[in-house]
Amino acid sequence: MNDFLIVDGDLAVENGDFRIGDGRLDLVERIAVANKGEFKMSPQSGCGLITVLGGNTSSGNAFKVALIEDLQRNGVEYDSIEMTDEGFQIKLKD
Repeated sequence: MNDFLIVDGDLAVENGDFRIGDGRLDLVERIAVANKGEFKMSPQSGCGLITVLGGNTSSGNAFKVALIEDLQRNGVEYDSIEMTDEGFQIKLKD
């Protein structure tokens, strides 16, 4: 899925032009960090990662379920999503 790339919250620029590339990881990051209601066109999207950090295991499981639902809704295919004490890792399909 080609899209404009985001770096540190800003559009990535290269040689005076916006960088275009595989935007799936950018999309996963935006969905993970956003809270529900932040996207006007898709108010049900968002997993609230900031509120999950430092939380208990049950909030981590709810985060994972919400992330899986959002990825499916946005057509992002993945092989695995793992939650650890250090964060989450997602392996996208090629």
